[in-house]
This record gives sequence, structure tokens and C-alpha cells, in this order.
Amino acid sequence: MFRRHYFFHLRRKAIQLDIVKDCASEWRKQVWRYQW
Repeated sequence: MFRRHYFFHLRRKAIQLDIVKDCASEWRKQVWRYQW
């Protein structure tokens, strides 16, 4: 049970990291677009 909970936590953290990476790439695109 503990292992399953740990795996679930790890998966949730990975999903959060993916979201952060998507936001970072989007933000980078915006910054690149607005740089002169």
C-alpha cells in the first residue's frame, strides 16, 4: 500500500513537472516573440 501511494505521488509530481515545462516553453515563446 505504501509503495502504491509513493508511486501515485511520484506520478502526480511528474505530471506537475510536465505542466511546468509546458508553461515554461510557452513563456519562452512569448518572450522570444516580444524580444526586439
